[in-house]
Amino acid sequence: MLVFVFVLLYVAATSASPIEPGWFFSSLPSSIDGKTRVNAASKTHTVYQNLWYHNQRYLALLDSSSQDEQRPKLKPELSQNTGLVPFPVKDAKAFAKNLKAGWLPGNTLLLDFPFAAFPENIGHWQETLVPVYNVMSSRDWLQEVQGNSKHIDTVFMLNLRREQLKGLDWVWEMLRLVLEPGMPTKGQSPTLLFYDQTEGLSATSWLAIENAIVVNDRYIHPEGAAGFHTPELGQAFRKQAFLDQKLLAPSKAPMTITLLSAHGGEEVINRQELLGMLQEVGQKLGMRVRPYTVTPQAPFQSHLTAMARTGLLVSRHGPMMASSIFLPPGAAVLELLPFNWNWKDFSRIYLNATRSLGDIHHFAWLARSAKFVRYRSENESRYAHWTAAECSSRECLE
Repeated sequence: MLVFVFVLLYVAATSASPIEPGWFFSSLPSSIDGKTRVNAASKTHTVYQNLWYHNQRYLALLDSSSQDEQRPKLKPELSQNTGLVPFPVKDAKAFAKNLKAGWLPGNTLLLDFPFAAFPENIGHWQETLVPVYNVMSSRDWLQEVQGNSKHIDTVFMLNLRREQLKGLDWVWEMLRLVLEPGMPTKGQSPTLLFYDQTEGLSATSWLAIENAIVVNDRYIHPEGAAGFHTPELGQAFRKQAFLDQKLLAPSKAPMTITLLSAHGGEEVINRQELLGMLQEVGQKLGMRVRPYTVTPQAPFQSHLTAMARTGLLVSRHGPMMASSIFLPPGAAVLELLPFNWNWKDFSRIYLNATRSLGDIHHFAWLARSAKFVRYRSENESRYAHWTAAECSSRECLE
């Protein structure tokens, strides 16, 4: 009896009681049928119509008329770090009418950063945003959404807080570039929504997303695909980046070797020896050599300028190598890969990106023995005899 009374009180508290419209959502339309529909035919993306958000979880509302059709299309994950819960009810429309719910109209791009503990990692932003650019450029998703909107209205960062991106100019500029094909006019921006702006919603509140677009990055793509879909697409992206920064896009690779290092990040221990070797080679080939140390907080334009002046980029594998997609046609990359650096195909992140442009050469040297490794502490040296298949922790990999 007590349980029955509690259920009645809960229904009375939520029934026909929409959330007060907020800055990013409106009242739930009375015409909504509530059912979640999944368009998952494409390998590059998935579109969810009427995706529900409740108590920091994402739910697919299925009723007796849609369960058999939609449930086979549902995967247990919405994206790499976010689950999706099937939520069966008898009548989805009646259920929705009884909710304390809001409505996020239009088309919402859900972005799940692969490693939320490292938001300053430019390399992971590249592997997140390049697939978005592919999908925005193809515009196939327009055939799979409901409603009148024909562009991206909202970008929802599923697992990042706004403050985490403070000072990361590269991220904001790349985000603007990749979204441009999905916007109605050049220079227009969508609403940006972050995780911390939704976690404040009441635990009894629901939010329905009219169209949720999830782009499959290399972690959830069925073939692990990465890079630009076509060389022409990648080259157009590179050209647009220079134009937007009012820089002249180089037409060929200059006779300059750049030794790229991340300030305060992973480094080549015998860097001075490496620099001396490059200067010796450069002198024989008539190429000048310059060291370039950069931080994630460096302006986007500085990344572009450095790449435009580079014919051969030499660097230890690290986040700053994401800038290699802006190298001039004919340029080359020599990537120095650490011992055992192969978890989840990390060793191929930048190779996939540069080769997808079709006009950049990419070579790599891999340390295949622990004798090429200098561990930072005695404690970490215990990984020296582990195989690449056994290494997945940060300490083992580095």
